[in-house]
Amino acid sequence: MNRTKGRKGRCHGLLAWAAAVVTLAGLAGVVAARPAMAGRVSRTGTMSVAAGAVYTTTASVTVSSSVSQASSMRLMNAGGTWSAWRPYAASTTWTLVAGDGTKTVQAQYRLTAGKTVSLSDGITLDTTAPATTTDYDGMAAPQVTVRFTATDPLSGVATTSYRVDGGPWCHDASAVLCLHRKRSGYRSGPHTLEYFSADLAGNVESVRSVVVTLGL
Repeated sequence: MNRTKGRKGRCHGLLAWAAAVVTLAGLAGVVAARPAMAGRVSRTGTMSVAAGAVYTTTASVTVSSSVSQASSMRLMNAGGTWSAWRPYAASTTWTLVAGDGTKTVQAQYRLTAGKTVSLSDGITLDTTAPATTTDYDGMAAPQVTVRFTATDPLSGVATTSYRVDGGPWCHDASAVLCLHRKRSGYRSGPHTLEYFSADLAGNVESVRSVVVTLGL
């Protein structure tokens, strides 16, 4: 009798253990399935203003987006108000707040799963060209060195260019004019020196000029 009971106890124990294994396996399947289901909806994405450029010379920019399963979107200049919801587009035109300076564009995207993704990007609006001056004092001399000083308060000066009497453009911070010597230099008298600068954003200054006089 005791042996039979012992056998039954062992059988019941084996059955209980087998049931527990099946239950744990089922739970493991459920737990393993959850991340896969959650992974079907991505909450990440990218958004950039003017293809990620640092500067723009115009307030009208292109906003590029790559947001998985987005169905609609809306935009806003930081500190402003949201636009109306519009169908999702990988590329759309947007107008920045007027006035030079750093701008931030915010975007919200509605996903097909009902979630919302928020992204933003910044860019500096620079519509002002550099200003260039010279140190020429107006005095005639056999050799005259004219130095240029260019300033740009926002993006900074990229290049300064000059030419003499309509010749080829040169890129330097100073121009040296000297009298004709051994088939080089310039003749005695007045010469027109034109110059301008460009900044890092791409703004180009209007050409300026000064008359430089060479003589003894």
